[in-house]
Amino acid sequence: MFKKTVLVFLLLNLSLLCLGNETLKIATGEYPPYTSKNDPVNNAVNIVVAEAFSKSGISVQFEYFPWARVYIEAKGSDFDATSYWFISEKRKKDFYYSDTIVNTPTYFYHLKSNPISWKVIPDLTGKRAAVTRGYTYSDEFVKAGDSGNIDFYWNNSDKQGFKMLLAGRVDLFPMEFYPGQYLLVREFSKKQQQKITYSKQELSSSTGHLLFPKHKTSSTALLEKFNSGLRQLKKEGRFDEIFRTITEPTQ
Repeated sequence: MFKKTVLVFLLLNLSLLCLGNETLKIATGEYPPYTSKNDPVNNAVNIVVAEAFSKSGISVQFEYFPWARVYIEAKGSDFDATSYWFISEKRKKDFYYSDTIVNTPTYFYHLKSNPISWKVIPDLTGKRAAVTRGYTYSDEFVKAGDSGNIDFYWNNSDKQGFKMLLAGRVDLFPMEFYPGQYLLVREFSKKQQQKITYSKQELSSSTGHLLFPKHKTSSTALLEKFNSGLRQLKKEGRFDEIFRTITEPTQ
């Protein structure tokens, strides 16, 4: 009878422990092949985030918003982290940055019929650029837009940026390489794709990170757990396995 009572006690406590597993809420946006609700296969960054936390027995729940809103939501009290962001001095004031999850180059896309030749940003003076709200661009590029040396045309989505390019309303559109290729292949016809290329000179090469709000007392501990899980994924080869499917985009 004693053994049976002990067994019931252990099973009850085990079930309570499972029910008590921590679930984090993470604010994110649609940006395949790195983050995506609509295409779970091409969701590499968020897969890494979920699996890294699982190493500490933590589950995650992603909530998707337009990118301009993601940052606002992430600064509130409802979310434990936000995925994923480039480094900026502005964001460093409000968030802790994780170790690097992804390193990705950004290029200027343009029409083949309207070639872009540049070495430094001032070479682009007088050009028209489509830019997407909520994104981080290089400081020099942003300053050129603020000063009026480059005319910025703001959009709510990357798809709108490519549409403006195809319509000849802008001369260039900066975008990360893999998401740019993904979007072209899946959202535009072969004929449209063939009209677009990109400048082989990088505008920037940026690292992407999971951000934790500084106003939450749990953030430093969660940051350590995530970084530990991320290191384990890399050591096991799982990290490379997740990203391998997006290393050869087609156009």
